[in-house]
Amino acid sequence: TFKLTGNGNAIIASAWYKLAIDSGQAASVQTAMTAYLSRVGRMKLISPIYRALAATDAGRAQAKAIFAKLGPGYHPIAQQAVERIIKGK
Repeated sequence: TFKLTGNGNAIIASAWYKLAIDSGQAASVQTAMTAYLSRVGRMKLISPIYRALAATDAGRAQAKAIFAKLGPGYHPIAQQAVERIIKGK
């Protein structure tokens, strides 16, 4: 209804994807969320999503898969931070 999935506003999209993950609906936004994570590299916007994914074992596996594909495109500091999030540190 509100077209939040795929929203062009990076801040709204980050909050929406985190909310979707927290409510158990990560699968329904996975394609749009992965596209978002490939476009945005600011830690303020991607770390809440990776933290939400890493909160469960299944989500951690999903985060690892996404990061394996997109991580090389992130800034080195962002790469290190996301690696720490995925490892649970």
